[in-house]
Amino acid sequence: MQDYEKLEIIHSKLSLLGEKIQQVINGKNKKLSAIAEDLFLKFTIFTNAFFDNLGNLNDKDFDILANKILKKLNSLDADNPDNTIKIISALSPSYNGDAIEALAQVKTIGEVDPLSGITKIKGVNIFSPKGAANIGVGAAKIFRYALAAFTKITHQNTPSDKLKDGVRLFLDLNDYAQANGVDITSDTARRNFRRKIRNDLEKLRQAGATWTEKIKGKETRYAGINYIGKYEVKGDTIMIEFTVSMAEYLVSLPIVNYPRALYSLKDNDYNTFAIGEALAIHYGIDNNVLRGTECKLKIDTLLKYTSFPSLEELRANRWYWVNYVKTPFEQCLDRLYQSGFLKDYCYCFAGGQELTDDEARAIIDKDYGYFVSLLIKYELNDYEDSLTRAKAIAKKRAEKMKKLTEAKKRKKSGNH
Repeated sequence: MQDYEKLEIIHSKLSLLGEKIQQVINGKNKKLSAIAEDLFLKFTIFTNAFFDNLGNLNDKDFDILANKILKKLNSLDADNPDNTIKIISALSPSYNGDAIEALAQVKTIGEVDPLSGITKIKGVNIFSPKGAANIGVGAAKIFRYALAAFTKITHQNTPSDKLKDGVRLFLDLNDYAQANGVDITSDTARRNFRRKIRNDLEKLRQAGATWTEKIKGKETRYAGINYIGKYEVKGDTIMIEFTVSMAEYLVSLPIVNYPRALYSLKDNDYNTFAIGEALAIHYGIDNNVLRGTECKLKIDTLLKYTSFPSLEELRANRWYWVNYVKTPFEQCLDRLYQSGFLKDYCYCFAGGQELTDDEARAIIDKDYGYFVSLLIKYELNDYEDSLTRAKAIAKKRAEKMKKLTEAKKRKKSGNH
């Protein structure tokens, strides 16, 4: 007896793929239309030959050909020129949660358990066969990039049944290279970049996490969730699949704007990347904007994201805090400015008053305690001004409250 369930899957995929390619054929881009038309013609000949011979196939032959056609379908789907997602915006709406933030901090504050090999980051336990400490900025960046694409296609109330088989994303290799500031025009550079991406994705595929997180007022336990499932880097396309568990977790999270400029930071610049993410997330939280605190963050708080020595370590090793903390910290901020991430920044007091040039220069005459009590006052590129953002957030919340009130009234009137 032939596997008619498999045949049904093939037929369903054929219909969806046919619709997709037809949309490209009818599109305005003549070059893409010609490519899609050629693919569709070849594919139609292949599938017609397959279905014409179904009656003459035994079970074994059917399985061989069915698997071959499924492989061909998946390959064509991945190569479809209208199927890739580009994160070209300077700011991309992106889900954000504890397990995601932890990826940026593995190299800076991760504590490795010598017995289990598990790396602990602020309550998130990341595991990997080769040790989670191998996960670096490169893996964190490709995950963030995929996350922005995932947010783009799911944030408008995606039904849970659409997540039941996981979510497969097709990302543009050239756009990701451009975001990273990497020139891949030569064949060698392109091959090396693909190899690097595969290496980063393999680290993510092997890695998983266990943690507890409070989302929408409810504390939830997550155990043994892998960061990604399958992946493939082929031609100009990066395919990444989020597993069902990860996808369900992600869609439950709040959304922040993630700056494209952070992708351009070097993969070995762990502290700069960790500080950049902390500044970006703090700047994008709605409540911070409404309170007017989104543009200020304590130095003491920022240092907790880095691998810079603590006061105890400074004392134990007799290290001068200016050389080991202040100077490298300022170098990180300078690189964030040079990358186009920071528009401006300065030191300020707790009340928000900026330090004068003389006061800023005199910091080195003070002690470590004085330095970490100061705040960084900053502004990020590509955001609207704070007042405009606050008004937009307030308006959005007022509209949401209005809808909830109206829904309650309708429900109440329906009960009478």
